[in-house]
Amino acid sequence: MTGNVTAHLLNSDNNLTIAYLNLINQEEISKLKFPKEILADIQRRIFKQTEFFILVVFGSYAKNKSREKSDLDIAVIVESEQTKKDITPLLETARRREIKPIDYHIFTRSEFLQMLKADVENVGKQIYKNSLIYYGYIEYYNLIRGIKNE
Repeated sequence: MTGNVTAHLLNSDNNLTIAYLNLINQEEISKLKFPKEILADIQRRIFKQTEFFILVVFGSYAKNKSREKSDLDIAVIVESEQTKKDITPLLETARRREIKPIDYHIFTRSEFLQMLKADVENVGKQIYKNSLIYYGYIEYYNLIRGIKNE
């Protein structure tokens, strides 16, 4: 038996569409059980160093398959090598301070895009396939949109 199927397309060039997708992303984040306090603290600390960054949760927390002993996999995408150097101590401090294990990766925008263009599987592609954007959704979408338009 075949049912009626309706397909909808989203206009990804429309900023309002991106804003709605951001709201959906935020709703997903609010439903999931993961250490939001840790992420909020990391977000605040990074924001003191730079206004442009993207904070991504991936791995078991993004898949909603985390267990009590699961580590928190995060990636931070920043503008420059200098910003990477500036925020590394902040993430190291968070890693040492928290009881929950944190596994973090820091990439510049260009490094992240290079990983997505690579022919081999890598952490960038894992993030692209299954992640939640905790902070910087619109920036992340614009970054990804740039590679899709090439």
